[in-house]
Amino acid sequence: MSIALHKFGPRWGIADPSPFCIKVESVLRLSGLEFECPPFDPRTSFKKAPKGKIPFVEINGQLIGDSNFIIDHLRAKHQVDLDRGLTDEQKAISLAVRRMLDEHLYWAALYSRWFDEPGWSITAPLLFGSAPKWIRGFIEKKVRGDTWKRIEGHGMGKHSREEIYALAAQDIKALSDLLGVKSFYFGRPDPSLLDVCVHAFMANIHYPPIDTPIKQSLDKYENLLEHCDRVQKRIYGLSDASNA
Repeated sequence: MSIALHKFGPRWGIADPSPFCIKVESVLRLSGLEFECPPFDPRTSFKKAPKGKIPFVEINGQLIGDSNFIIDHLRAKHQVDLDRGLTDEQKAISLAVRRMLDEHLYWAALYSRWFDEPGWSITAPLLFGSAPKWIRGFIEKKVRGDTWKRIEGHGMGKHSREEIYALAAQDIKALSDLLGVKSFYFGRPDPSLLDVCVHAFMANIHYPPIDTPIKQSLDKYENLLEHCDRVQKRIYGLSDASNA
């Protein structure tokens, strides 16, 4: 079986600057399936993506987009099920929390990188540093403007800076409260899909050298920081993430 995961690539000591890319890669690594990661090319990767977004996968020539649909496909067609053994109630909780990450915390984190400081000053060179100087400003303005329309259309952009970060802090606290003193969610000995997804988002807050209010909220919860390091080590081994 041939599997290619199309993602952005490693940054800041972690597998990808996108939590959606990290969660797919983590599922693939835990599955034991062999896969490759072709180099990201901004000129062609988005055009090839079936939903126009990164990540996407090619499995035996079939293109599948969106991290959730990719994971669903791996479960249905290749018996990759990290939630085997969970009760229906636990699966429902997992789904609800994962939706919170994807559809709520993500937008606050996106705001912190694209429209607040020091996030934008660090993110802009990462995304646009390779663009020719004569056109870089135009590209930054266009993409940043399109991103703001998405944030505002979602509803997060209707809030003040203080309100956005207050909402994010509530999400972080909920993650910590649900984890408690357990090593992994639901008291399992190994990571479930929820552990993988929480790690994907926390790693993108905890490890990058961007001191945001969301990162300051995360730093208050030792159990979440330890969980992030635990999952990082379990899936990716000892890496430079802790020193990023």
